[in-house]
Amino acid sequence: MGSEVSASRAWGALGLRDLRIFLGAYLGSFLARHVVQTALQWHVTLLVAPDDRGLALGAFGLFRALPLLSLALPAGLLADRVDRRRILLVAQLAVAALTLGLGLVTLSGGEPIGLLYAVSLLSAAALAFDLPARHALMASLLPAEHVGHGASLFGLTVELAAIVGPALAGVGLATLDGDRSACGALYVGASVVFVLVALLLRRIKPIAAPAVTAGAPALSMLDGLRFMWTEPRLRGAALIDLVAQFFGAALSLLPLYATDILHVGAVGYGWLVAAPALGGGLMGLWLAGTAERIEARGRMLVLAIVGYGLATVVYGASTHFALTMLALAAAGAFDTLSTVLRIMLRTALTPDHLRGRATSASMLFFVGGPQLGELETGLMTRWVGPVATVVSGGFLCLAGTAAVAFSHRPLLRWRREDPTDKPT
Repeated sequence: MGSEVSASRAWGALGLRDLRIFLGAYLGSFLARHVVQTALQWHVTLLVAPDDRGLALGAFGLFRALPLLSLALPAGLLADRVDRRRILLVAQLAVAALTLGLGLVTLSGGEPIGLLYAVSLLSAAALAFDLPARHALMASLLPAEHVGHGASLFGLTVELAAIVGPALAGVGLATLDGDRSACGALYVGASVVFVLVALLLRRIKPIAAPAVTAGAPALSMLDGLRFMWTEPRLRGAALIDLVAQFFGAALSLLPLYATDILHVGAVGYGWLVAAPALGGGLMGLWLAGTAERIEARGRMLVLAIVGYGLATVVYGASTHFALTMLALAAAGAFDTLSTVLRIMLRTALTPDHLRGRATSASMLFFVGGPQLGELETGLMTRWVGPVATVVSGGFLCLAGTAAVAFSHRPLLRWRREDPTDKPT
């Protein structure tokens, strides 16, 4: 224990052994998830008529949103009452089994359009339990002085996987002729990675679940939502993210941009999907050394969402591959900045016995927003086309951000070393 404390002083959050294992495991998990997601979106375009692709892609948002929203609160309560590491193990193995099954059916030559949605729905159910346990476990691994550094490293891990995963999927699809069997091979490969991640997570030392006050489970589930909603900075951060992700959820249309607008094929599609993560990764590298020193954090959060909305407008209007890549990279950078600041705010303000439930309450916004936004994007695309859908979404993101910011002044006043930034 003493050596780990000394290492953490020398290397910051990276000096913590269990955090390194945690980050390594989730690098693999996020890599596999991005490969699967990229392959799924490409797969569905192979199974539906061209005029139906926008709606078919947007439907993934609905199938992911249903379990994430309905299971978020009970999953948060479970994360505050059960060993969080065990929850993560079960979730990873469940996703591995689902992905393997999809891969085998696809390789057998079936036409699994319904199965694509079923696997997406069931995987989202596993993710609903994974998310609050993951964020709560990470927070419990970080001492107070390393929260900003740890959050930045986690964000960097997410973005690195989002760069490499889609790129691998794009190259894999192109190498294997981009047909359904190529998608099946990627699913099978990803399932193996999920199993390896579960084995790696077992190496983290068990952490006892925090004591939870007795009470009816139904009422206890609402404690995190009640806590978040009565804290104006947490409420404002959640609402501003909901607005941005709902109206700016345009990445689901990238297959259409790759095939119908930019004409860049499967490899170009993979790079388009990776572009937001490339920008996010560069932002994560910068934040790893500077996040703790940001002074006007609330204003920086709002500016990050404004930048995200502007980048979305440029992405939607662009007909040039290089400009689209640049706009997507900028959107990813601003999204990472926003995410790291929100993690820092939630970690600083939330007591440990509420971390799972507070995260699950936030899930209703930061997960439900983009998933429902994908459905809205699909419907709008069928009505007005992809370009008008993405551009109008970017402008609505800007308008909504302004409305939330001006109605939640405490969020704008959030600064470094705020004396109330301490969980009770």
